[in-house]
Amino acid sequence: MTSTSTEPIELQPDLMVVEPERDDSGALRAPDGGWGWVCVAGRFFVVALVLGLVSGFGIVYVEIIDHFDTTRVETAWMSSLHSATYCITGLVGGGVLERFGCRAMTVAASILTSAGFIFSLFAQNLVLLCVLYGVLTGAGVSLMYTASTVIVLQYFDKKRGLAMSISSLGEGVGMLVLPPLTYLLIETYSWRGAFLVTAGITLNAAVFGLLFKPPPYLSKAVQNNTQRRKKDMLQSFKHLLHKKLFFLFALGSFLVHAGYTVPLINLIDLVDLKDIDKSQSAMLIPAMGVSTIFSLVLFGWVSDFPGVNRTGLHAGSIAVMAVSVMLVPALDSIEAFFVFAAVYGVFMGTWHMGQAVIVTEIVGVELTGVAFGIHTLHAGVGMFVSSLLAGWLFDITGNYVWSFYVSGGLYLLGCFVTLLVLIARHLATRNKHRRDNAPSAEVRPLSQS
Repeated sequence: MTSTSTEPIELQPDLMVVEPERDDSGALRAPDGGWGWVCVAGRFFVVALVLGLVSGFGIVYVEIIDHFDTTRVETAWMSSLHSATYCITGLVGGGVLERFGCRAMTVAASILTSAGFIFSLFAQNLVLLCVLYGVLTGAGVSLMYTASTVIVLQYFDKKRGLAMSISSLGEGVGMLVLPPLTYLLIETYSWRGAFLVTAGITLNAAVFGLLFKPPPYLSKAVQNNTQRRKKDMLQSFKHLLHKKLFFLFALGSFLVHAGYTVPLINLIDLVDLKDIDKSQSAMLIPAMGVSTIFSLVLFGWVSDFPGVNRTGLHAGSIAVMAVSVMLVPALDSIEAFFVFAAVYGVFMGTWHMGQAVIVTEIVGVELTGVAFGIHTLHAGVGMFVSSLLAGWLFDITGNYVWSFYVSGGLYLLGCFVTLLVLIARHLATRNKHRRDNAPSAEVRPLSQS
């Protein structure tokens, strides 16, 4: 017999691979290992590619300005359209993931991203380049990152911080390898040749996406029944609407991402304008990558310690990033910029690792797919604003001083909102503890006359 329930967590016992475990609240419990470690390895490569492409755009950005002889705010539309598509795709990505699964979504997204690079190299004007690069690669990158993150979150519970930190090491490796590789490819083959080679590299993500097998506690019925999947997707969105704390956290992420692209995309241009050798400035992003690897190993391990508050660690990381970004305009030597890159990279890695983990802590593993898609929407909108704001501020002031000041200010606002989430979660936990430990009222029988 098949179940007729429309609840997303109801499973059909005759079709389950493994009886799912549940915690005290009745929520599904992830297996904490097994094939999940293979998914961790797959996500390592995918996020290396995704963040490497984003951080390497700062080098492409400078080349495009010179090639098309255009302004910085006009060229910033490449990154802004990329971010806009990233956020729109994030809005639907959770639903697509619910219906097709992480494996199919990653393979399709890698092909889409590769096609975006191939079509972009034929663009003969900036407008067409912005559309092709922004829309196609933006959608592909968003879907790849969402699917690779959700599959790891679905496999882990108590070891979630460790699993995410290990898989997120790919972010540091991507920042270490792809920006200097992009610089080398541009110097050798021009930016068009660099796009062609990058398209080939991107296709490798499809191979790793094939490793993303669904965890065994998910029902085969949900995986194979299309009509049931549609109901599950709608139910998930309805359940998510009641998670007000999640939307507050997403607002904080929007604010941080609104300042996020400034140090990644505009740092190299800022250093070049200070007459520092371009080959030296190209190594700043790899320096960030090295320090990111260090922080992911250290703080990913620490975040799983009993008593460690991941939300507090997340807020502290944002605060340090804010201060360091606001100090950038005052730097005047390549050594000082390398110190900034090291400090920023350490806390950027901690911040990156914490986002997905905290989302899952707030909404539960069952709503992770849809919730992370909505979170990606907020992040993408922020990145869209960030790119245009930095270019516009440069064009009206003639320097990047206000771009970095505003970026740091947005970080601080995001930190404040995250602290509100921390306080709200603390109060909710304390109230629940009081209710659970409150003495039950004693029922006294009525005396008979």
